[in-house]
Amino acid sequence: IGFGLPLDRWLRGDCSLTDLLRDRRTLEREHIDATGLTRMLDRHRSGALRVGHGLYLLAAYEVYLRYLEESAA
Repeated sequence: IGFGLPLDRWLRGDCSLTDLLRDRRTLEREHIDATGLTRMLDRHRSGALRVGHGLYLLAAYEVYLRYLEESAA
């Protein structure tokens, strides 16, 4: 039996994952539309969108990319 994480609520407050998604390194990735991601984060935080799970997946991918970059160095 699993349980659901309250990602929408967590990513609306002060959270290191949203800081990671707003970080310059993240926003400069070629697969990221920086304006779109910033707008999505703002709209999610205001409650206009519920995209916590998608933001979590994007943050997890960014953590993975940074791990790969640091491992290659």
